[in-house]
Amino acid sequence: MKIRQITKYVLVMALMTGSTLLRPGVSAHQDPAGCTANGGFLGIQVFRSDGSTPIGAGTVESGETIKYQATLAALGSPFCNFDQGTLSITTPDGAVNDVTPGGGIPLVSPGNPFNSALVNYVVSEADVSGGKLQASTQYIGGQSHIGDAHQNLNLGPADIAVNYQDVVLEVTKTALPAFDSECTWDITKEVDVAQHDLLSGDSGTSNYDVTVTSTGCVDSKYRVSGKITIHNPAQFANAVITGVSDSVNGTVATVDCTTDPSFTSFPFNLIPGGTLTCDYTANLPNSSTLTNTATATTSGDVGGGQGTAPVDFTGVNPTNTVNETVNVDDTFFGPLGSCSVGGAPCLFEYERTFTCDEDAGQHDNTATIVETGQTADASVTVICTPREISCTLTQGYWKTHSIKGPAAHPNDTWDLVGGPDATFYLSGKTWLQVFNTAPKGNAYYNLAHQYMAAVLNQLSGASVPSGVQTALNTATTLFETKTPAQIAALKGNNALRKQFIDLAGILGSYNEGDIGPGHCEESNNNISLR
Repeated sequence: MKIRQITKYVLVMALMTGSTLLRPGVSAHQDPAGCTANGGFLGIQVFRSDGSTPIGAGTVESGETIKYQATLAALGSPFCNFDQGTLSITTPDGAVNDVTPGGGIPLVSPGNPFNSALVNYVVSEADVSGGKLQASTQYIGGQSHIGDAHQNLNLGPADIAVNYQDVVLEVTKTALPAFDSECTWDITKEVDVAQHDLLSGDSGTSNYDVTVTSTGCVDSKYRVSGKITIHNPAQFANAVITGVSDSVNGTVATVDCTTDPSFTSFPFNLIPGGTLTCDYTANLPNSSTLTNTATATTSGDVGGGQGTAPVDFTGVNPTNTVNETVNVDDTFFGPLGSCSVGGAPCLFEYERTFTCDEDAGQHDNTATIVETGQTADASVTVICTPREISCTLTQGYWKTHSIKGPAAHPNDTWDLVGGPDATFYLSGKTWLQVFNTAPKGNAYYNLAHQYMAAVLNQLSGASVPSGVQTALNTATTLFETKTPAQIAALKGNNALRKQFIDLAGILGSYNEGDIGPGHCEESNNNISLR
């Protein structure tokens, strides 16, 4: 009854420690004396990598090195001592490791157990079953000292299980929403006086108003960017990252891990405790609040992971505002200034003075928004009417008031005879050359000087008495048929020469104001009756 109780106790202890007990046998020779049972204790333990810290109920991770050790112990009376045989440890990967020492298993007796050498095993997720790593030990071919012939002793297998801790990547991310805004504009241009009817020498002023109005700003180019941070929380195993992707509610982002100096290419080995940081960008259709998901995929024991962040445009200001401020140019005035959305509408005012006759005609004027190319036009027409002169001017005035000068303000009446370079009848000279030719006794030039002045006076609006008109008509006929040389050849009281001199006298009296409307006073290009 006592032996049965002890056997039950040892059996219970063996179950708790992963050991196996064989039932006793009987022999004529015993060691120690009086032993009657064939049996022993077989156990297996597992330690951390230091070989001394038991793992117990703790967990292990992939890549971690753990150590197994088998123990043989004698159970004491009535069990006999034992030795020899083969002791092995089967690790979770199925490898059978013979831990029998070179000299064989020494005698195992009470107080003298046998502890095997430590067997290293590197944890691999491939060896996990049901969340645990299973290992065992077995003792075969031992000799139990019962009688002279001894008896064969086999123990085991004894099992042990270790809890496996699965490790996955920790993925976190930032999400920075952004967008641009583009402002639109309108431009108008108005002028208060669009037409000036002026006399030669007169001026008129037009006032221009250019108005630039903001028509609103439209948001566009919605996007999100940020960083994806991938951390390997494993203590022992590299994470073999095969790829990193990012999406925003189905919109695929562009991911760039080359911004991390440690990155080379995929697959990428991320060391235990290491971190990989990638940048990403994605274009979005609108400003809706979305969820941004980053995914890191792996191969091997460290699993992949995901991280999310909201994409929320609430309170976000535009990154770039296109045409928030615009510049306005004018074809006449030049740069008018700038206008910003916050200060619109903007009014630009300026004036322009037109003078006859140099500004005669239509003046188109355009204001332009430089950034958008939008334009607005305003046109001013200047109509110049030659000033009617109700008085006459001498040949000295007309000679100096052509475009040839020297007077600063030429008289446009010259244009009515073809200008100062027009040929004067049969003289072989221009009007101005004839004016500048001294008579030196040639009556042709005496009459020509007064004739040209009288014609210009008449064309400029001076009234012509009938006697003067008759003299002009007669002189015209003479110039159409006579040359300076022909008249220069006449001497004394030749009737034709006398006719030239008499006509010059009549026209000279008209030009000098002795007959006709009277002579004009000249002052600052304004002409008035003397």
